[in-house]
Amino acid sequence: NDCIFVGKVVLCFLIAEDKLRGHTTGELDPITHLPSLESFHRKLDRAMQQARGEHRTLALLLVGIDDLHGINEDHGIERGDDVLRIVARRLGGALREPEKAGRLRGGVFGVIAPDLLDGSLLERCEQLRKRIEEATVRPGDPPIAVNVSIGAAAMLALDRDRLFEAADGALSRAKQRGSSVERASRDP
Repeated sequence: NDCIFVGKVVLCFLIAEDKLRGHTTGELDPITHLPSLESFHRKLDRAMQQARGEHRTLALLLVGIDDLHGINEDHGIERGDDVLRIVARRLGGALREPEKAGRLRGGVFGVIAPDLLDGSLLERCEQLRKRIEEATVRPGDPPIAVNVSIGAAAMLALDRDRLFEAADGALSRAKQRGSSVERASRDP
């Protein structure tokens, strides 16, 4: 779950066990019980189509757990899975109708945010970040503080892949700054 930045290229590494568990093959992620990547993509495609048809706004937020790899190494994968479950629960509890969330990969979650006005995009990200960071993983010793970074992109005229690319770039910049929120540029 680490990323290496080389110029404009970002290389992100995923934990092979996640792929072997098949966490993206079903409708729900087996650890978090949020929609899996494919299910999230279908929901995002429908939301984008609806937003375009109704000339409404839509944003994609990518919520990344800071240093999940370090948590797994320091406390074990079971405690890392506890962190994933707690973040998923906090994120789900913080959503407003009609927002939807899913687990995309490793420690990255996606949020579809329809009708989010451009001026309130970063404010909404900050609300979600604060709500998630209220969580502390208590089972076991020692407690683990949870920090997240959030990258956001407004739909504009982008297709799904470019929307993800813009939000992922914003997430990478937010992670570089550490536990922050970042908006994609208006001209990705």
